[in-house]
Amino acid sequence: MDALPLHSILQALNVTMIDFFSLDVEGYELKVLKTLSWDRLKIRVLCVETKFVPEGKSGVISYMQSLGYQHLGNHHNDNWFGWTELLNETRKEKV
Repeated sequence: MDALPLHSILQALNVTMIDFFSLDVEGYELKVLKTLSWDRLKIRVLCVETKFVPEGKSGVISYMQSLGYQHLGNHHNDNWFGWTELLNETRKEKV
């Protein structure tokens, strides 16, 4: 079966913003995240399953923080991230 990388599909469709993205690919989450073109794509809220990631939860958190995402917490094996710039804008609106 032929397959395309996610970043190729998003680029072909000219997708630059995703509101919510859930990633659960049984241990390949960090590899998938590293294939995305983060300079062209912003995801507002991201849920990443980390149970089988070889680098562990801390590896995923470190990577996402390096991209400007804030770790919002976790529920079981799912870790939630928010785009820091968007979170800051939302907080300003509430004040």
